[in-house]
Amino acid sequence: MALFLIVAISNTDISDLPLDFSRLRNLSRLDLSFTNIKVFPPEIFELQNLIELHLAGTKITTLPKELRYLKNLRHLDLSGSSISDLPDELYSLPLETLDISNTKLETISPRILDMNLPFLTQEASRVYYYSNSRGIYIQKIEIAELDSSIFSRPREDLQVFFDEWERSKVSLNEARVIFVGNGLVGKSTMIHRIISGSYVEDLAETRGVHIEGWLTPENTLVKFWDFGGQSIMHSTHKFFLSQRCLYVVVLEPV
Repeated sequence: MALFLIVAISNTDISDLPLDFSRLRNLSRLDLSFTNIKVFPPEIFELQNLIELHLAGTKITTLPKELRYLKNLRHLDLSGSSISDLPDELYSLPLETLDISNTKLETISPRILDMNLPFLTQEASRVYYYSNSRGIYIQKIEIAELDSSIFSRPREDLQVFFDEWERSKVSLNEARVIFVGNGLVGKSTMIHRIISGSYVEDLAETRGVHIEGWLTPENTLVKFWDFGGQSIMHSTHKFFLSQRCLYVVVLEPV
């Protein structure tokens, strides 16, 4: 039976692990931060009791699907690494701490919300195992497909964003038209006129975002996004701006 519970070989020139490393079945904490490791060591998959894994500052670019075998992993540190993608298998782990700060990701899955962890922008502690920290650390993260500042929004806003983002990736006979502008300039009135063909005065002011669908004679579903014109809403617009949308900016009362 292995006697080691903690192995810390960070800040060394090590580039791989010895084959018999997998014999350390009782290992609970492994720190490989700032080493020359470029590929996720397969020996780690045998460490079923591993609770905490540090890969900060390594050149590892991808995590294998076999990550799912680490069923006791609670803390994973990928900060400052070369990781560019997070596999779906990661989100099924019982993680309490995930540090992806200072990384450059190609994309990120909506399943990150399934982890039910808060998004944190402060610098993470390097001793997760001995602390009560819980959360996903995203300080200075860059994501190619979206603006990472979206994670500062409330969780319900994130859910709406990811739902629409996922739908935009599917080929549908749909169109999205986004109306923006100051309050009481007639955005809701214009949408109502397009859908119903009639003009109605004194429609109630939109609070937040109102989404309404309209099926055209050509059988295309058009979704009108009516953004409230209150000044507090202006800062949220950028989170919903994306390609392949029609934007209507209403400047004057109609």
